[in-house]
Amino acid sequence: MSHRKILLLSIDRHDQLRAGIESYAQQYGWQLSTVFSKEALCFRDWHVDGVLALNCLPNVGDYPAFMLQDKIPIVHVGMEVPRFPTYQIAENHVHDVQLVIEHFLARGFRQFAYYDKSNKVASQLRGQAFQRLLNRAGYPCDMLVYPMMSPAGTINKYGSNALIHYLHKVTPPVAIMTGDSKQAAAVVKTCADLDLVVPTDISIVAAQNTLNRQDSCTASISCVLTDEKKMGYQSAKLLDQLMHGVQPASKVKKIAVSYLEVHQSSNGMAVNNRYVTKCLELFESHSHEKVKRDNQRIAADASSSTIHMAFLKTLKCTPGQALRQARIERAKRYLLQTEFHKLDSIATACGLKNANSLCVLFSTVLGFTPGSFRKEFRPEVYKISL
Repeated sequence: MSHRKILLLSIDRHDQLRAGIESYAQQYGWQLSTVFSKEALCFRDWHVDGVLALNCLPNVGDYPAFMLQDKIPIVHVGMEVPRFPTYQIAENHVHDVQLVIEHFLARGFRQFAYYDKSNKVASQLRGQAFQRLLNRAGYPCDMLVYPMMSPAGTINKYGSNALIHYLHKVTPPVAIMTGDSKQAAAVVKTCADLDLVVPTDISIVAAQNTLNRQDSCTASISCVLTDEKKMGYQSAKLLDQLMHGVQPASKVKKIAVSYLEVHQSSNGMAVNNRYVTKCLELFESHSHEKVKRDNQRIAADASSSTIHMAFLKTLKCTPGQALRQARIERAKRYLLQTEFHKLDSIATACGLKNANSLCVLFSTVLGFTPGSFRKEFRPEVYKISL
């Protein structure tokens, strides 16, 4: 069988995306041709088996007629483009938002806001998901966005200076998710001007990194980062399926390839109670082990009854409930990783006896099973684990 010829279209380098695609290409003997200009397509007669477009060509009219007439498989990689006729592979925004929410909740935050001035579609989707998931869990979320970006039924009541008005009005502690790291840096600066302490008064996480590595703020801002190499590999895999005649049920395949990199802007607890803070830190770092009451007493330097009352007063839950939540958050991270296929392995890595214990924990606390969670956010891993 002859090597398949693949056209890689890009208006930028996208080194990590390309590295993932090249890894798949080497594994299956593809011949890759890279074009960095859309104009080059107009005068070259490309004879290819498939096309991968990296965050470019958002209009179907940009593709040469022969590609569409010959029904050459095309996969658009990157941000989801609504109603786009070709197949797409995009980040799972809901997964990104869940990472941030769980991070905030584990640190005791119960008051939230989303801040964004970019008017980008991806930011809008993340903001809507952030508010929707928090509201569903019973927590309020203010939307500090331009009116045109506000989700249906909500209004930005703070005007053009939304952030300043909000921080003047709100009573800390508050957890804020921003559209990107540049806006997170702006929040950090505004907090400093208003004598608000980051991360205890205001905790900040950016939805994506838009700062240069050389920027002094980069090392201090917590951020959701995308494993672009893994995304590139998955996009090549989808294209390979299309070239073999396998038609996915949906035009858009959303994959969970993000992880949260925690830095100074959110690496703090929202509670002022020393006993609760020490125990939460213990739960976060040891949720893969058995944590006994003796461990809590030693960490907090207090009696079990004192710790119990402190949790009830501060977080409206018991230490045991907080520990279970920490185990659930760890389990969710593992459920989305390909190297963890079996539920028994995940249960052990979360300080539980077996898969049955994990299923009972999820069903009791969340109302759904680990398998249901994995099926929704990482279907290809779900099939392997059955």
